[in-house]
Amino acid sequence: MTDQRLMSMGKACSLALGEAIAAKNTQLL
Repeated sequence: MTDQRLMSMGKACSLALGEAIAAKNTQLL
């Protein structure tokens, strides 16, 4: 796997994680 592919995967993971956290926060509110 190339570094670029790894980076894009990491970005996708970060986005998904951020969305999950945002969804949890809105549920708490």
